[in-house]
Amino acid sequence: MTLRLPDQSGRPRLNTIAYTLVLVMLTTLSACTLGGNQSVSEANDQLRREKIGLESTIAALTGEKEELRVKLAESEHARGSNLPAEVLDAVSRCTGISIDSLSGFDPADPTKPATGVTISIQPRDGRGRFVSLVGTLRASALVLPASLDVTKNDQAALDRAVLGQSRVELSPTKLRDAYRSGLLGTAYAVELKFDAPIADRKSKLLLRVEFIDALTGQTHRAELVK
Repeated sequence: MTLRLPDQSGRPRLNTIAYTLVLVMLTTLSACTLGGNQSVSEANDQLRREKIGLESTIAALTGEKEELRVKLAESEHARGSNLPAEVLDAVSRCTGISIDSLSGFDPADPTKPATGVTISIQPRDGRGRFVSLVGTLRASALVLPASLDVTKNDQAALDRAVLGQSRVELSPTKLRDAYRSGLLGTAYAVELKFDAPIADRKSKLLLRVEFIDALTGQTHRAELVK
């Protein structure tokens, strides 16, 4: 009779299998936790974006409400009494406009065809300071050959040489929306689009603007060649 001992080699194999199962379980749990945290993070980001959007909307509505309140008070005050001459003299009025040298082709990248133009407009009061505009604004852009002499004021010659053009008219509301203020300063930015892209970025630009002041009835014009 032969006595057989248990096979000791089975234990290491069982231990290896057990370790492998434990590692698989830990990896699965880590993946689930990571995925859960990612989902929560994305949800929090979405809520933050919605919160910022709502705050921006509330601020805009509050500003419009305050403006309407001021306009109503101003209207009632004007009906009730004549404004003193000193008050009228202190009200800023547009005395002229100019086209900023930052105006030019869009996009700004000179290696790409121009699809339009942005005209940056600077209105000034009697003291040379920036003043808000209330009225109608017309703007035009003519693309001309670089060799063309535009100082001769020959409109017929200009019309024959035009490579591209665009015109736009802004109502008082749209003109107000064109107000811009940032690192480069404060201005009214008017965007014009061409019917077809302009490949030659060395072409001349003849920019013209005309502003009809709704408060004074005066017309102000400006022109720039780039």
